Amino acid sequence: SSGRGGAGTQREAERRGRRQQAEFAGARNTRFVVFPGSALAKKPPAAIMAAELVETSRLFARTAAAIDPAWAEQLAGPLAKRSYSSPRWERRQGSAVADEKVLLFGVPIIPKRRIQLARVDSALARELFVRHALVEEDWDWNRLDKRLFAFVRRNRELRRELGELEERTRRRDVLAGDEAVVAFYEQRLPADATDARAFERWWRREHRTHPDLLTMTRADLLGEDGVATDDGLPDRWRQGDQTLTLRYRFEPGADDDGVIVQVPLVLLPRLEPTGFDWQVPGFRDELITAMLRTLPKVLRRQVVPAAEWAAKVAAELPAGPESGEARAPFDETVAGVVKRLTYAPVTAGDFDIDRVPPHLRVTFRAVDEHGRPAGDDKDLVSLQSRLAERAGRAVASTFSVGPAARPGRG
Repeated sequence: SSGRGGAGTQREAERRGRRQQAEFAGARNTRFVVFPGSALAKKPPAAIMAAELVETSRLFARTAAAIDPAWAEQLAGPLAKRSYSSPRWERRQGSAVADEKVLLFGVPIIPKRRIQLARVDSALARELFVRHALVEEDWDWNRLDKRLFAFVRRNRELRRELGELEERTRRRDVLAGDEAVVAFYEQRLPADATDARAFERWWRREHRTHPDLLTMTRADLLGEDGVATDDGLPDRWRQGDQTLTLRYRFEPGADDDGVIVQVPLVLLPRLEPTGFDWQVPGFRDELITAMLRTLPKVLRRQVVPAAEWAAKVAAELPAGPESGEARAPFDETVAGVVKRLTYAPVTAGDFDIDRVPPHLRVTFRAVDEHGRPAGDDKDLVSLQSRLAERAGRAVASTFSVGPAARPGRG
């Protein structure tokens, strides 16, 4: 059997005004045409089988008939050679697939056919299932029994929590990478759990005796240090009778890098800048260090190394605004402590706050009633001025619909 070839050559000959017979690629790299006296010569099929090949002016196929090359696959048996390419995950099937190519004496009888990868490489099929279905959740989990597959939701929530911890602590080594998650599942899944269907069958049985087998703990997901804490990094900020949500972002260079205070538009006009200059407790030592480094040289010499002096200053500070007590501006308080410890004439005006790294200054983010951002700024007064009209409408709208509709928290 053979496949039709020489299409480019045929087009070239036609451009020259000469008619040329279709050429076929045959077994063992032969190339031939149908004998001119054959009924197939005028309109050659895509593939033929010939009883003989005769070479005169060129190689001719005689006693030929049209065939479907795929017919040869079953007859070829071990003579057929197979190769596989493009292993990939198929979400809809819940399994890994690949493309198969079948050759017989060098002739492609099946040029491309999609097959289940597990048939030819179960280890790779299992790895792709773990990576895509379990780690990336690229599978339709919603159709499954939520109680039986609760580990998916719990593991997702744990990874989200640790991801937020990275943002708060400004570290990228808290949450172990995807490879650690892959290893977690590979250690627990049987070798034949190569696709969604096989996994479901196994897990329905295994869940009865080991319901927590696939539920991760913090120890499974923590990085090499294995220690992470969000002490001093609260998720709420209180000012008077208002409680505002805090968010954290670790993205150096971004405008909102650092602590983000979410302020509902209806509360924006009433919010005071007082206290926010103290930062959250977890950033306070770093803030003091940065402030000491902005002092004029003659004063800076008194507080070297800055990080050690910052720790000393922090130890002498009163509790911050988180205690519920009103506090003097942070630069005044720090200046007073430095002056008392060093006897140097340090004042609040000696600190160049504009030189403090941006992530150590709080970002104020106004949000509407649906939690959508309305504007950001490091300067609360500037944000209030910019959004005064919109905030006013939000306040008026809140009072017009009555107390029941008023937002409570940021």
